[in-house]
Amino acid sequence: IPKRDWSSDVCSSDLGDAPKTAAAGAIAALRDAGVRHVALLTGDQARTAERIGAGFGLDAIHAELLPADKVAHIEALRAAQGPVAMVGDGVNDAPALAASDLGIAMGTTGSHLAIEAADVTLVGDDIEKLPELFHLSRRTLAIIRANVALALGLKLVFMIAAVFGVTALWMAVLADSGASVLVTLNSLRLLQSSNVNSGTLELWHSSLNYFSPQIRRSRPGPLRRAHRTARPCRPGGCSRSPGP
Repeated sequence: IPKRDWSSDVCSSDLGDAPKTAAAGAIAALRDAGVRHVALLTGDQARTAERIGAGFGLDAIHAELLPADKVAHIEALRAAQGPVAMVGDGVNDAPALAASDLGIAMGTTGSHLAIEAADVTLVGDDIEKLPELFHLSRRTLAIIRANVALALGLKLVFMIAAVFGVTALWMAVLADSGASVLVTLNSLRLLQSSNVNSGTLELWHSSLNYFSPQIRRSRPGPLRRAHRTARPCRPGGCSRSPGP
């Protein structure tokens, strides 16, 4: 019986994660929310990255990246596109999350290091919550501005009325208390948002600084303190998520 030469036989198999079916819709919704550039940064092989990113309408795919390479791409995107938001869940994503203007970690599958480095943690791994996060943050900021304008506007009106002597003490007290009530009622409009009622989003760190650089934080976390050697900490400061 002739012996078979097995040296010419080649067998290979690929193991990998299936792309999330909701990713394409989430990316389209992000573009509708004003996101101009969407890129994939991954440490996987280029063939795998191309397969995962196919059909998502990405602007760029960067594969076979080390953690330092992801940080370099974040810096390059900031220089070319402006403020950068990074979404990640792994240990290798933590430096890029800390280097980005807005770091978003996936709560269910995210590592503790990624959650600590991020500004916002999504409870669950539903990527469709990303557009809701942007809309919620912008709506919150709009209500804050409206509340400030309402409170200061009422006080200014009564100050002018007091100068001309057409107001009384009880009216001033009513205006002060009334402004507090109006501001509170206006803020309760946020409860109409589905994300708040369902509890699917947990903002461990506020993302408002991404949309308003004037809002600042304090107490920088260790990852962002370390990253200061590469660049100053962004407006809004740095923070860390609560430990176990």
